Amino acid sequence: MRVSISVSLLGPLFALVSVLSAVGLSHAEPEAPWITVSPPDEPFSVQMPGKPDRKTALTDTIVGDLTRVTFAFDEGGMELVVTRIDLPGVATFFMSDESLYQNVREGFLKGSDKTETSYGEAERAGWEGRRLEFTRRGGGPEREVRAEFFLVGDRMVTFMAVTPAGKSLSGLNRFLESISFKEVE
Repeated sequence: MRVSISVSLLGPLFALVSVLSAVGLSHAEPEAPWITVSPPDEPFSVQMPGKPDRKTALTDTIVGDLTRVTFAFDEGGMELVVTRIDLPGVATFFMSDESLYQNVREGFLKGSDKTETSYGEAERAGWEGRRLEFTRRGGGPEREVRAEFFLVGDRMVTFMAVTPAGKSLSGLNRFLESISFKEVE
């Protein structure tokens, strides 16, 4: 009788321990909240999983100086980058919007290690721009790249998201879907 009581008590206890263990093992760490990146002097707002590094560069070109400001976040193989380029007046005066977009597209695809998968129109927060998707094979494992770029006055603002091929695209999608624009004085 004593053995059957122990066995009958062990059954429910074992079941409870099994359930608690399964729940504990399947419990994933909560995803860290994303932050809104909205620098006061920039015409955009976007979400990233952490604070990006900001860098500014000045490049002397045939059409004048180009100021490029980059906000980059890189973690776990996912790269999220926003770049704002102040275009010289001569560029915006003599080149059509489509020519400017084509220049950005060609810049992204420069090099033999990239294969374009799609290119077309993009629309975010009422702004029209272009969307480019391509794979990049050089410098390590194959990567999937999604980029969207918009003319905002005399500024070209590009949003680029990169992840290893075959990985979840949820972070890339969340980043791109969070794009919005604002007035800057």
